[in-house]
Amino acid sequence: MRWIALFFLVLFLALTGFFIFFLSRFNPNDYRPYLESRLSEKLGMRVSLGNLSLTWRGGLGIEVDRISLFQSPSEPPLLNTEDVLLHFDSLNLFRFKFVLKTQVTGVRVHYRDPAKKLPLDVDLGNIELNLDQSSTGNLSFVTKLLNYNLKFKGDVFYSEKPLRFKGKIWLNRLDLSSLGAVWQWVREESGGVSGIASGEFEFAGSGEKELEIRKSLTGKGYLEVREGVIQNFNMVDSLLSRISAIPGLRDALLGSLPPAFQEVLTGRDMAFNLFHADFVIQNDELVLQALNFEAPHYIVQAQGTYAFVGNADFQGKLELLKEISDFLVHRVNELAGLNNAQGHLEIPFSYRGPISSARLLPDTGHVIKKVVLTEGAQLLERGLEALSKYAGENK
Repeated sequence: MRWIALFFLVLFLALTGFFIFFLSRFNPNDYRPYLESRLSEKLGMRVSLGNLSLTWRGGLGIEVDRISLFQSPSEPPLLNTEDVLLHFDSLNLFRFKFVLKTQVTGVRVHYRDPAKKLPLDVDLGNIELNLDQSSTGNLSFVTKLLNYNLKFKGDVFYSEKPLRFKGKIWLNRLDLSSLGAVWQWVREESGGVSGIASGEFEFAGSGEKELEIRKSLTGKGYLEVREGVIQNFNMVDSLLSRISAIPGLRDALLGSLPPAFQEVLTGRDMAFNLFHADFVIQNDELVLQALNFEAPHYIVQAQGTYAFVGNADFQGKLELLKEISDFLVHRVNELAGLNNAQGHLEIPFSYRGPISSARLLPDTGHVIKKVVLTEGAQLLERGLEALSKYAGENK
């Protein structure tokens, strides 16, 4: 028995010595051209790796001082990192599990879309990525974008055909002003959205091609933004200026306005207290179940659908609160027909059509009907009063 124990001890020491000798002689840079070639082939773009070295920082791992991905030789790197640290859990390899913990610092993305006038430059900062591959055919991963308070957790079941996946995204108090470059690229103009955003999105789907994945995608979630500003867009001004059924309304808005209402009615931006949207994804479209937008002098509610082929169909209402409603009705009497039971002006609106050409439009049919009915009722009331007075005078 003692000889058996001694044999295993010698074997363990020999393997340990060989392992240490191997590591002392192993230079990962010898494999860098091969790794660059294989990665470039798999990703469909040129991959450049910096110096590779073994490290014991936090356990056995490999450190790469730079990774760059190039779409074109004449363009800056599509993605560039300052430092990548890969940690392998060697004990789990004996359990047929692959566990990798990755820390990436200085991540920067530079993307130029031929259809866009502006390139997209985003500094993603530091990223943590943990991968856990089981022997049963699924890969679990957790990604954290530390600079953006964004966490992404999911599972990919790669042994199944078609490939199946599920996941969840958490957004925790992200300062949207830090995404200025993204807003500029998306809108091709200065502007964007500021505020503190939080949200969750849970999803699942299957497939290996973009169309398959898009059609199979299902999910639900919410997005909330507090104390923000939407730049270069004013919904109140846009809707009121398009109500041509009420004479003199546009002229009234162009006149002198109290400072408290000037920014709301004619300002360039929309400041708000709360934006909250609940949504689901199904049947190749996003269904907006409820949108609530609260600003100092008005609220907006909306619902509708956005088909991923590019068509929007949203309906909602703009409700101006009491103080600003009274001011507008005082200036343009015909607006009184749009008041609800609380004395708030209500303007229904729609946003329909291809997203590239859709416009925010007031429901002019509703406006005309309400104004005509109100004016007709007031005219009838004045006529009855005059008739009653005339009858009294001729008794």
